[in-house]
Amino acid sequence: MDKQIPNNPNLLIQRLKESLNDEKVKSSFSLLTDLISVLEEVDDPDPHQLRLYENIVNVIQYFSILNNNLTEITKKNNSLLPGTILSKLYDKNTAIGSSKIFED
Repeated sequence: MDKQIPNNPNLLIQRLKESLNDEKVKSSFSLLTDLISVLEEVDDPDPHQLRLYENIVNVIQYFSILNNNLTEITKKNNSLLPGTILSKLYDKNTAIGSSKIFED
């Protein structure tokens, strides 16, 4: 079965942001951070280790920039994504009608 890709870029951006927050991705970045720490402790690193260190630092920096940009875009376009209207109703925590009785 072919995976259908939505034509809505905002939806794809939201899906990408959600997938980057997956536990497997977080675990991988944790390992990269651990590897940076280990490589920093090497007394006389060889050129491959230096290159690896630089690449990992760059990946983490670019990932952080990407994640910030995705967050900014999803906040800006939040109203354009399907399902956000219903989510906003639940997230607002505004009591209407008889629900005011049950407010803390």
